[in-house]
Amino acid sequence: MTNAHVSDAPVLPFTAWYGLPQGRATCSLTAFSPPSLDIPESRSLHPATDKVNRCPDLVFLVRHSSTGKTALFDLGLAPKWSETVSGEHASSYDETFAPRVEAGLDEVLANAGVKADEVDTVVLSHHHLGHTGNVSLFPRARIVVGPPAKDEIPSLDFLGPRVHELSWHHSPTRIATFEHSHDVWGDGSLLVVPLPGHTAGHVGALVRTQPPSEDSDGEYVLLAADAAHHPALLRDPRANEPRYSIGRWRHVDEPVSVLPRHSMHDDYVQAEQTLERVKALARREEVMIVVAHDFAAWGRWGGWHRGLEGVELGEWKKKGMKTQ
Repeated sequence: MTNAHVSDAPVLPFTAWYGLPQGRATCSLTAFSPPSLDIPESRSLHPATDKVNRCPDLVFLVRHSSTGKTALFDLGLAPKWSETVSGEHASSYDETFAPRVEAGLDEVLANAGVKADEVDTVVLSHHHLGHTGNVSLFPRARIVVGPPAKDEIPSLDFLGPRVHELSWHHSPTRIATFEHSHDVWGDGSLLVVPLPGHTAGHVGALVRTQPPSEDSDGEYVLLAADAAHHPALLRDPRANEPRYSIGRWRHVDEPVSVLPRHSMHDDYVQAEQTLERVKALARREEVMIVVAHDFAAWGRWGGWHRGLEGVELGEWKKKGMKTQ
């Protein structure tokens, strides 16, 4: 990706707060990573080293605690992903990211006791290969995408009214640090929120995993997709650490006198602004942020060794899962 709007000017921290969703309904939340991929640090973080991190490609199963309804946030990389793109694209993707897919998502869900044809809702964060998977596995699901992502995902072309492309002009509800939101089940337990910058229509999801009480506002997880590709971006700088920004790089034939203008984000400045909203939410004790390729958290949670079991994110505070 190339972006002419990369700038060295710092983006200001986001300070507004719109409050958490009303209600007490909760969801269980399980993270899986049937696929994995390499992400060079230079593409995810600036300043960066030459390190390449093996990263999960996370898929999230959301189960409504009282009704049993199920939703998926992202579908990961499909086992036969290379057959869905041009040979040149497949070769480039394979060379850069070295993806592996250990199992199909239908197999993973079956292991968790969920039949693919019983999934009610699929939220796709954006159109990139590592997130859209194989949507045909879910014949009953309503497919929710941000505007205008529908036109960017060819597999949605023949699903007709099952595809629901959000319109933020018709959903002005401010939640947390976001100007808009879409309440999937109407009770504040699962909300889709805009995370612009990475791609057009890039969205995340705010999931309530514990209800509020007399001494707590409850517990939430923000599924932040590709708002960041490195965990260091989710927190404020530590002592003797540089101020990290979203990854950007030069091609080998570009002079060092020119500002690096290549990025994994379509709109670099907007992505930095979105990241500040995410970081503001991460500072709150009742919210944990999980991005799609967080290798540090996945390793700390034992994700690489859990096979098809997945990692339960409920009661994350009690388990000490948050490190932002």
